[in-house]
This record gives sequence, structure tokens and C-alpha cells, in this order.
Amino acid sequence: MKKKTLILVFFTLVVFTFNAVSQNAKVKADSRLYQCYDSSYVHQMMVNNPPLVAYYNFYLDNSYYIAQLKQSKPVTGEDIHKVTINDDLSKGKIIYFNEKVFEASKFNVLKYKFSTQDMNFTTYIWKEAGIALVFLPRNKFADAYQKYLKKNNISSL
Repeated sequence: MKKKTLILVFFTLVVFTFNAVSQNAKVKADSRLYQCYDSSYVHQMMVNNPPLVAYYNFYLDNSYYIAQLKQSKPVTGEDIHKVTINDDLSKGKIIYFNEKVFEASKFNVLKYKFSTQDMNFTTYIWKEAGIALVFLPRNKFADAYQKYLKKNNISSL
């Protein structure tokens, strides 16, 4: 009888462990996170805090939208070349934005110190690429992120 109980307890633990690993495996880190964070940190987030990985993944593609500079009304905003790279990546140096081409799947907003506002859109003009990056107000982004969590059945932070 003890042997059956031990087998049942072991089997139950295996099932619970498998379920926990499966739920955490739902959220995979975008490869751009490895450009900003140490791989061991990214792995630790995937294991211990999948909603944070989901947040960063969502932020990479949904914190801003693109506006073409050639429009009937001129697009105004800050010069993107005044934005600096995050301190962790610049290692104490001041390095300004210097990208020339925009490719959405490769562009990493987390590398830079973009300023955003709670209630207003923030626009950065990128003349070489012929676009403006328009960042959502933080409150609109937070609402969109909550909808994303619900839609993808990811428990929040």
C-alpha cells in the first residue's frame, strides 16, 4: 500500500511540475531581449516571471506606431538623434541614436531612453528612415497590455 501511495504522490508531482513548466513555456523571449539583457537574466525571467517576458515582448512591438513623414500636414516631434542608448548598454558613455534604416522586426526600442508620457503621445522624427515613431501614452499602452494578457490567457504580474 505504501508503494502505491508513493507512486501516486510521485505521479502527482510529475503532473504538477509538467503543468507549471508548460504554462511558463507559453511565453518565449523575443530575440531582441538578448540585445538588452544578459541571457541568464532572460532565462530567469522566463522561468520565474513569464508575465514580465510577455510585457517586454509586447512593448517591443506595441509601445509605438509608425507615421510616414510625407503627409499633407507635416509631422512634428523630437529629433530621434537626441535620444541616447540605455546606460546598461553604453557602459557609462553617452551614445546617441544612430540607426539609419527601420525594420520593424529588428528595431529594438528597449535599447534606447525614449521618453513617454502618461496621457500624451510622444513623437520622434527619424528623417533618414522617412518615418516618425509615435509612442502611445503610458495609460493607453497599459490598457492594451492588459487586453493582450487576457486574450492570450497569461496571468498578470
